[in-house]
Amino acid sequence: MIARPALLGVTLLCCSCGKIADWRMQRKIDTWNRRVAEYEAENGIWKVTAPGLKGFVYPAGIESQATNLLLTDVLMAEHILRTQLPLLDTVITYPAPPVRWKLHRYVRQYKGFRDNDGHLHLHINAVWDDQPGDKGWTGMKDGGNLYWQVWVDVDNGRLYRFSVNGEA
Repeated sequence: MIARPALLGVTLLCCSCGKIADWRMQRKIDTWNRRVAEYEAENGIWKVTAPGLKGFVYPAGIESQATNLLLTDVLMAEHILRTQLPLLDTVITYPAPPVRWKLHRYVRQYKGFRDNDGHLHLHINAVWDDQPGDKGWTGMKDGGNLYWQVWVDVDNGRLYRFSVNGEA
C-alpha cells in the first residue's frame, strides 16, 4: 500500500517538472517579447502586419523634411506599390525572378518625408524575409534582388526611383 502513494508522488513530480520547464520557457519568451516591444516603443518603431505584408515604420529622424507616418499612409503606399510595381519591375531583376512575383516574402521598412509642396513621400526599403528587418534601417552594398528600395508619392499616387541593389 505504501508503494502506490510513493509511485503516485513520483509520477506527479515527473509530470509537473515538464510543466515547470514549459512554463519557464514561456516566461523567457514573454520577457523577450516585452523587451523588444519596449525597445520599439522607446525608439518610435512600430510593426505593420497584414496578409502578404510585414513591415516596420520608423519615426521621423533628424532629416529636415522627415515626418511621422500613419497606418493609412503605409496602406496607401502599399496599394500604389502593388499596382505600379509590375510596370517598373520588368528587366531590372533579370535573370532572377522579378521582385513583384515574391513581394509577400520581403520585410518592408518605411520612412516618411514631405516635399516643399507638402506632398507625402514614403521611402520603402525591402529586405528578404530571413534578414532582420526590425534591427534598424537596413542598407546593403550588394544584396542582389534580396534587397530593393523604392519611393512612393502618396498624394500623387505614383511610384518612382525603384532600384534593386546589386544592379550593374
